[in-house]
Amino acid sequence: PFGPRNVVRHFKKILQKADLHTTIRLHDLRHTFVSFMLSQNVPPKDVQVIAGHADFSTTMDIYGHLMPGANQEAAKKMDKLFQN
Repeated sequence: PFGPRNVVRHFKKILQKADLHTTIRLHDLRHTFVSFMLSQNVPPKDVQVIAGHADFSTTMDIYGHLMPGANQEAAKKMDKLFQN
């Protein structure tokens, strides 16, 4: 059976075999995955659902800094809308 300790133990062995730092945590993989989704312009609401965050604000509080140009992009879209 894979209890939490066994999962971590196996994960650390895989890290060692791959010659990676054993200080990497499983949670770091989750954070990286969510960061990559946002970098690929996956809508933040979809990211919230995939990450399993109960509240949208949780996703934005943790990962919002990864979308620094989001406000500017939204403003450009609105400007383009009203130029037509």
